[in-house]
Amino acid sequence: MSQNELAVSLETSQAAVSNYLNNSRVPSFETVILLSKKYQINLNWLAGIEKNMFIKGAKFDMFQAKKILENRIKFYKKEKTYKLIKV
Repeated sequence: MSQNELAVSLETSQAAVSNYLNNSRVPSFETVILLSKKYQINLNWLAGIEKNMFIKGAKFDMFQAKKILENRIKFYKKEKTYKLIKV
């Protein structure tokens, strides 16, 4: 999948996707949720907590997603670094 194709599916720009992949920008909560929903990507994997990238029959838990993302943002602010695992 190209950056442009991913950008279209996430309703964002190709430049934004490029920035996510180059660690110069952190995606919004809404973008992370959309990525997880559309591609069944495990939010715990995105947060670096689990090794399994894809969701296996699990129901989507918005509260868990928000908590994970908030924790990840706290980590970024503490470390003053931005990192998103490439898809």
